[in-house]
Amino acid sequence: MKSSVVFWPVQGYIPPAVKHDDVAHADRMRLQFAKGWLELGCDGEALAELDRLGPSASLSSDALEIRFHLSVRGRRLDQALALARQHRERFPEDIRGLMNLGNSLFWLDRPKEAIDLVLPATRQHPSEAILHYNLACYLLKVDEPDAAKESLRKAIRLGDAGRIIRYALEDADLEPVWPWLRSLPKDKVSGA
Repeated sequence: MKSSVVFWPVQGYIPPAVKHDDVAHADRMRLQFAKGWLELGCDGEALAELDRLGPSASLSSDALEIRFHLSVRGRRLDQALALARQHRERFPEDIRGLMNLGNSLFWLDRPKEAIDLVLPATRQHPSEAILHYNLACYLLKVDEPDAAKESLRKAIRLGDAGRIIRYALEDADLEPVWPWLRSLPKDKVSGA
């Protein structure tokens, strides 16, 4: 079973703090190559591309995001936490830094801190299904199943309901609410 908070990128999201003009063309290409290597599971190649970036590009939102995921895959969670914090501080409007910081805290068995971070963010970004989904995972970790269900309801309502439910039914972090998820109307589960 997979965990919800391992890697769920925000598709098509370009953070406002990073403009393509801020990163030289060669560095933009290296970032794209690094993303591709990361998606293929070739961590060494991804890291090699990142190591070739210029100074400004190496601290870009995308570079920090890729380094974060490489650290997570390498089970260097303290390093991942530091990268997520740096990402959040440098690019406060980039939701990826917030998600990564919450997930890092959760993985380091600090779910209360993750809740304290993400709960206010769900008010700032009420239409971000992923924040509500991750919050549900954190709430279950502190034995708050009713609050977790409510957060998951919001995620389902905001996102692709069928996809989110199917994903949640494979997510070990949400196992305590699987019976509830299975009881939802079949049209939600099928994605219809």
